[in-house]
Amino acid sequence: MGVNGNAAEPVALVLQRYEQAPLPEAFAVQLVQRLRDQDPDVVPALMWLEGRLTAQGTMAEEIVHICTEAACVVLHRGDCVGPASGG
Repeated sequence: MGVNGNAAEPVALVLQRYEQAPLPEAFAVQLVQRLRDQDPDVVPALMWLEGRLTAQGTMAEEIVHICTEAACVVLHRGDCVGPASGG
């Protein structure tokens, strides 16, 4: 489904925009978490993400674990509100 009544762009075209630069960890984690257990139509996006992370020398599960663990440390120190804040 597109936005404002427009047709959705093909997944390959949208993801092509992100082929050149390494993916920021926080972005990759959010994308992995949002794409999991979704409609089969988004499986190509998750496969693309896993391929990009592999090319960067990491895996989806590893980056999610590392970033989640880091967020827990920050929360424990009381430096931020955390992901539940919606921000």
